[in-house]
Parts: sequence; C-alpha cells; structure tokens
Amino acid sequence: GRPGCGKTTLAYAIGGQFEIPFYKITGPDIISSLSGESEQIIRNLFNTVTQSAPSILFIDEIETIIGRREQANKEMERRIVAQIMSCIDDINDRQLSELNAPVFVLGATSKPEFIDSSMRRSGRFDVEIHIGFPSIEMREEMIISITKKNKNDQLFVGRF
Repeated sequence: GRPGCGKTTLAYAIGGQFEIPFYKITGPDIISSLSGESEQIIRNLFNTVTQSAPSILFIDEIETIIGRREQANKEMERRIVAQIMSCIDDINDRQLSELNAPVFVLGATSKPEFIDSSMRRSGRFDVEIHIGFPSIEMREEMIISITKKNKNDQLFVGRF
C-alpha cells in the first residue's frame, strides 16, 4: 500500500489481536558498516523471535532490507537478503519439526516491485495483501483505537 494507508497500524493490530510477542524492525535496525555484523544481527533477531514463539516479526519498509539482489550496489546488501532468506527457510523447517508454536513474519512496503523476487515465493512472503487508503470513518476508528487507554490490551514490542 501507499505511504500513510495504515500498513504499520494493521501489523500492530494483528499483534495485539493475537496477544503474542511482537518484534518490529526496519532497515536502520539491521544495517551495519562492519563486515558480517548485519548478518549476525539478523541471526540474533530470528533466534529471539523463534525462542519466544508463538511470535510475530514485522519488517517495516521491507524493500530497504530485502531489495532486489540484481540491483544491489554492495555485496553487503546481497548478503543481507541471503541471510534473511536463510533464516525464514530455517523457521519453516523448524516449525515442521521442533517448534511447538508458529512464528509469523510480516512485511510492509509501498514499493513491492523493489523486493527480491525470491522473497515473494512460496514459504517466504507468499501472501500479499494490497491495502488502499482508509475511509474517513475508518481513520476515526483507527485513531480512537490507537489512543484509547485499556490496561488489558497491552502489546509487547521488542526493538533491535
């Protein structure tokens, strides 16, 4: 969906609905100038998410992290895409064998054409939901929902 249409809000709503640990990351949370450090950050993040399963990992502005490898300017960008693919594949393999609870990986983007095509295949980000702008009434409901104080509806948010 386009910027401002509520993609991130929807991800938080999903996390709140399931009442499970919710981790949000963006490109700057992962990118490091030191060789190999970005990949280690990704591995640590995925380990944390799987250890707290059932859980949700939300990658906001996903195109900044898993852009198309053929258009990547640096070898580091290619390694980051490869590391995330490996971690997602590992979650899929482990969920079938040893994880007792699911791990959901969600991504949001306003530029789906910039995402590496291998990430959009079955077993990775294989379900796409296109979100349009909410109506005035829907926006009012979102604002009320976001701003209401309800002690029972707390959402755990981990940030890396």
